[in-house]
Amino acid sequence: MKIFILILSLMTSTVYAKEKIFGAGMMLGEPSAVSLQFRHNSYMVDLGVGYSLSSEAIILADHKILLPKLLPALIRKPSPITAYWGLGGFMRFENDQTDKDDLALGVRMPLGLEYLLPKDPFGFFLEVVPSLKVITESDFGLQGSLGARYYF
Repeated sequence: MKIFILILSLMTSTVYAKEKIFGAGMMLGEPSAVSLQFRHNSYMVDLGVGYSLSSEAIILADHKILLPKLLPALIRKPSPITAYWGLGGFMRFENDQTDKDDLALGVRMPLGLEYLLPKDPFGFFLEVVPSLKVITESDFGLQGSLGARYYF
């Protein structure tokens, strides 16, 4: 039984390595952050830790769905760029004018485009993210980032 589990785990590791399911990189914009990504089939889970222009620090977590047929259907030809959308949340550590640190929580809906290089393990993305802060006060915002990741 132990040998079976070992063989199965080695086979699974090989498949994951070929699919390049883990990515690490940077996103610049609002917010700017270190970006980590896990991919499986047509789903992605992202985690970002960084700095927002409107606060001290921010932590992001998103679940995204790839839409590989959307752009080819719109432009009526194959496209190396993949669209995606998702739903997630953020936690911001805000420092307002009263020298009082506040914790803000909210939801976000990333809408983006990603281009994966066909022969190299790099990807580039652009996303626009409507967001709604729900804790400390209600506030609608718009975030956007441009970034790159290395996949392994």
